[in-house]
Amino acid sequence: VIVGAVAAHANVLRDEAAFELRQSSVSTLESQVEGAERRRELNDATVTDLAQARARLAGARAEMALARADVLASRAGDESKGGQPSGTLGALPALSGTPESFASAYEIALESAPALTAARARASASEDAVSVARADYAPSVSAFARAGYAEDTNFVGDSRDDISVGLRLRVPLYQGGAVSAAVRGAKSVASRDRFLVDQAERDVRAIVDSQWQALLASRLAIEAIEEQVVASQLAFESMQEEALGGVRTLTVVLDAERDMLAARVSLAEARRDAYVAEWALLESIGLADPSLLSVQ
Repeated sequence: VIVGAVAAHANVLRDEAAFELRQSSVSTLESQVEGAERRRELNDATVTDLAQARARLAGARAEMALARADVLASRAGDESKGGQPSGTLGALPALSGTPESFASAYEIALESAPALTAARARASASEDAVSVARADYAPSVSAFARAGYAEDTNFVGDSRDDISVGLRLRVPLYQGGAVSAAVRGAKSVASRDRFLVDQAERDVRAIVDSQWQALLASRLAIEAIEEQVVASQLAFESMQEEALGGVRTLTVVLDAERDMLAARVSLAEARRDAYVAEWALLESIGLADPSLLSVQ
């Protein structure tokens, strides 16, 4: 549930970032169209150049509309998970306590993973149930005490106090197999729960391994895409200047702008994936702090 709420919040921030990037792209393409129209009036641009610029602008506006729809949908999802309108969302808080290796994460999980803790608690309870069932084989001793007072109303002063204290011993001689059946049943449950503890350990290892690999992959993706963003922005700016000098065509500039936009949107997506993967890992090993959800 908590991972779902974090993912829903991260989705809103990702989609809002993508929408803002597409708004910026529309503004850039509007400038490109205006420039192409002026150059066309001066016979410095072809009809094809102008048509391509207008086509890219129309496509960018359509993508911006879709991005706006994504924002509305992710906000609805966030409201469904959080129980209240998203409002203006702040940045996701930095997470602390993330292990530095898979071995460290698994070691923590063996101590505090919720699924494993629950399995061990069930196994302990079923072992206690065996002891309780066996107790019916043993004799039982109980203490009792009674006190009474009696007075004969026919004779003045004729009264009697009655006090008795004692122990009662009960020795089971024959139970008709009921106790044996109860003990066998309790042992069977205890054996099953011990197996489930082993299974829970294997499951936790598999989950932690999967989530650790997802976190590593998303972090590596962020590093690569950040380099892509820097390079694509430099390429776009350089091609704009070269286009003004007649070295590059408008088509090349439009392609460079599209590549830059795609890289920036991918970066927003990668950052969202990394954050959700980190939170999922912390939750699976028992270190997630639900108070961090108060980020609005």
